[in-house]
Amino acid sequence: MKLLLSKTREKELDKVKQILVNSVADEKSVNSLYDYIFSSEGKKLRALIALSSSSNKNKKISINKRVKLASIIELLHTATLVHDDVVDDAKLRRGIRTVNKKWSNSHSVLIGDYIYSKAFMLMVSLDNNLVLKELSSATNDISMGEILQLDSFTKKIVPSQKSLLKIAYLKTGRLFEAASVTGGIIGGYSKKNISLLAKYGRILGIVFQLKDDLLDYQLDKNIGKEHLKDYLEGKFTLPYLEILEDASKEDKKILNKYFGKKKVSKKTFDQLRKIIQKNPLKRTLRLIDRETKKAINAVEDLSSHSSKNELMLLLEFANGRSK
Repeated sequence: MKLLLSKTREKELDKVKQILVNSVADEKSVNSLYDYIFSSEGKKLRALIALSSSSNKNKKISINKRVKLASIIELLHTATLVHDDVVDDAKLRRGIRTVNKKWSNSHSVLIGDYIYSKAFMLMVSLDNNLVLKELSSATNDISMGEILQLDSFTKKIVPSQKSLLKIAYLKTGRLFEAASVTGGIIGGYSKKNISLLAKYGRILGIVFQLKDDLLDYQLDKNIGKEHLKDYLEGKFTLPYLEILEDASKEDKKILNKYFGKKKVSKKTFDQLRKIIQKNPLKRTLRLIDRETKKAINAVEDLSSHSSKNELMLLLEFANGRSK
């Protein structure tokens, strides 16, 4: 599904990209790393949420502040991705080699820290304590989510649905929520509207993560990435939890045997495919539908927000994307 944006939003997004490009250091070694990371175009969905949430036709809101906020959100997101690739030992990100594979883990950690510092420098320049408090809290929560997921991975203990949803919120939903909340603050909206924007962003982020987890196991779809990547890396997700719970005793043995094995033969992959395709993942799909309806209700309850239609469009994109 392609995300269609208004000309106004496209122009604002171009300004965000310009800020990202200009947020470089004098040192060539830092610049080469930074430029490499931002040479690959992502969806910038979180930046779009910040821009949409902060749009307010009834008040004179500084475009520069809105664009700066969206840039901060994008910088925070990028820093988490760079660090995440080290934890996952990932080889590719957005179709190109990851920093940890092209340079080293040390380079990844340090350039990730550098991007974080750039984000916080921009935060301070906004001169808004409420925004600073929300984004600082979000950064802390994202790190906590990463630790919880790593802990689950290393202990090899099957987590509960509640635990997996908590990780999905902290790792992904929290930054979506922060983008919506800080957008509402910059846009000058009421506490009630900001609360509804928080609910919208939180659920949108969780739905986005659940859809991403689901695609790993929808083996009949061309998703633009490796199938069973999470499974072979040993990552517990809600779709895999459902598959494991519903599997026969014999199938469960096979699933447990190859979970986290990194690489398997074509014969084994085909065997796993047959087991996984037995499960239509109805519970995960129903959960996504329920959560999506809650986000729709939150947007509908917003009073006098300038971008209600666009917020709905972003939710539709997150829920309906095939790549």
